[in-house]
Amino acid sequence: MSSLRHLAMGTAPEVALALSFLLAWWAPDVVGAATPEDCRSIMMLQGLLILAAVLVGGYRETSLALFPLVVGGCVLWLLAMGKAGFSWAWVSFVWFVVQAFVDGLRAHRGYFGSARENPDHPHRRYDRLVLLYLGTAVLFAVLWLLGSRNPWAIWGTFYFALSAAVDTVLRDRFERIPRGLLRWMQRRVRTPESDAQIGICLDCAHLQPAIPSRPGRMIRCGLSTTDPTFPEYPTTPILTCDGFRRPAVDGGLAQDAASEPTT
Repeated sequence: MSSLRHLAMGTAPEVALALSFLLAWWAPDVVGAATPEDCRSIMMLQGLLILAAVLVGGYRETSLALFPLVVGGCVLWLLAMGKAGFSWAWVSFVWFVVQAFVDGLRAHRGYFGSARENPDHPHRRYDRLVLLYLGTAVLFAVLWLLGSRNPWAIWGTFYFALSAAVDTVLRDRFERIPRGLLRWMQRRVRTPESDAQIGICLDCAHLQPAIPSRPGRMIRCGLSTTDPTFPEYPTTPILTCDGFRRPAVDGGLAQDAASEPTT
């Protein structure tokens, strides 16, 4: 019951935003409906929030706690300057920003545990939001080219509705996309030199990048979060390891295999 309550609280701001953008799309004359300018400002601020978290990279926990405050200050400035008025969309967005701030603090204090083990972790959630924001931006471009009356409201409706969905019922399906992109990128950057420098970890399901990376400290072992016998940043190259496990194949189960010493 507590997990369901936490899930509902986590997605409630996005559901409220989706409904408020839908109101601005279908009934713009209703009291409290957002104007096209409000919708544009909110979607741009959301994009800046995601971009800032991505650019911060390894310090994403700090960004999740810091940048919602920055966005909140932007919202207050817009209201004070008269560039934004009261609407359900702004109320929902402030709720969304506060929730992001709280989640960032909880992640920083270890409430969510390991991002690799917990799909609810804000790190993985922002990965989903980046792909979703860029993917649905195509819809906005098409609507803008077609001369739609309020493309920002339509984009926001689909974006925040899908955001709530990929955090719940569509999460497992949607996460196949970043996992597939990661595997594709690993294949593109893999060279004989990287094989010699890192070793069998390149083929291990527990592989994570080391931030910052330097010679001899190029990878992070995800298994270290659950088993202290494995170092978090093993000295590379690794030629044999008792915790070696091959990544799960699409549509199948994970293939567990002990590593073979190489010479």
